[in-house]
Amino acid sequence: MIFRASTQIHGASATFLNSPAPLTQDPELAAKMQDYWISFVKTMDPNGGKNDSSGVQRQMWPKY
Repeated sequence: MIFRASTQIHGASATFLNSPAPLTQDPELAAKMQDYWISFVKTMDPNGGKNDSSGVQRQMWPKY
């Protein structure tokens, strides 16, 4: 379900997180987002994994 919430669209990340990379307009971004989510689920820290699926070190996600 997608609905507008102010200037953001809730559900806009669904294509990047829930689809195989070829279905997205930006497969590299999709892979990075999936890696952050997987690290967060496994370790409760999006920075839990050291490298993304391409082997490049990810940018550090700052603590909120």
